[in-house]
Amino acid sequence: MYSTDCCLPAFLKRSKKMLIRTLFVSLLLSGIFILPAAADQVTLEPSLDAFVCDCVPGTTNPMLGNQYLAQGRYSACYNRTFIAWDLASIPAGSTIDDAEFRIYCCQFYGAPTGQMVYYRVLEAWSETTVTYNNMPAFTTDGAIFLSSWPAGESWHTIDVTDFVAGWFAGTDNYGLYCHSTGSTSTSDCAYYSSRVTSPGYRPRLVVTFTPPAAFEQSTWGGLKTLADDESGSDECQCECLMELPPPCPGPKEITINSNGEMH
Repeated sequence: MYSTDCCLPAFLKRSKKMLIRTLFVSLLLSGIFILPAAADQVTLEPSLDAFVCDCVPGTTNPMLGNQYLAQGRYSACYNRTFIAWDLASIPAGSTIDDAEFRIYCCQFYGAPTGQMVYYRVLEAWSETTVTYNNMPAFTTDGAIFLSSWPAGESWHTIDVTDFVAGWFAGTDNYGLYCHSTGSTSTSDCAYYSSRVTSPGYRPRLVVTFTPPAAFEQSTWGGLKTLADDESGSDECQCECLMELPPPCPGPKEITINSNGEMH
């Protein structure tokens, strides 16, 4: 369909252009849709991990070496693991739906007694220099206590959703302090660290999140054409997207015959 601008006085053409531009903006705004985002998941390897022991207070990763971590009581000694992750790969504005810390217990020593405990670390630390003597501060707020210990040669999973959601929301992220309490005898788990040669056995943080809603402009192409056409000359050549009346007839040719009659 084509417009009938040729039949309109100039002031009406200008008014029509203003109306079309207003309509363009309104339709454009109504054509912006918020699309619900589907949940996504990311698996993160640690950015830092190490363990310390109160019986070897000045040494990082004592006895077992840096391919291993340890948590629990061994004889009269207590092993403690520190571990952290970088969350930068999760899109800003996302909602954290779930987060699981998964770590592989390659060997369990003794019999399970007491509880495994997970605290939030409050200050920076280095995986190459952290020891029992200089271990970072931590908070007991929100601590996770587990009575179920992992068996040897099995994955151990801890729900850390609240910790990860807090870090993602802006709480300082220095990772977790993994300790134990209440053990009456040897109850100790040796884990593989992020430096073990087989990647499939490395610790991981599995985060399920919902990214921010996406926006889509569904009518931009057609509306932009309309606006561009209407912003041009006054000639009768724009193509319209709405139903218009049939075009007005053009002026008729008038002739006068030899008798002075008009036809």
